[in-house]
Amino acid sequence: MHPYELILTAMLRLQIENIELKRQLESIQSKSITGSVADRIDDWLNRPYTGSSRKDIEEFSEELIEYMSSQLKA
Repeated sequence: MHPYELILTAMLRLQIENIELKRQLESIQSKSITGSVADRIDDWLNRPYTGSSRKDIEEFSEELIEYMSSQLKA
């Protein structure tokens, strides 16, 4: 095998490994966000709302959107 072929083979293996590691990291991050969102939903369900239920739902929706946006930017 030519030395360049060895280098190209090694680079290909590293790229494949990099793709797999990125996939695993995204999975871990997704589980973390999912758990945190579930905690926020539990907190929301356990607190009394003020005003109309519709307004309470909208405020909670805004809270979730802000949280998820901040996590996706991180």
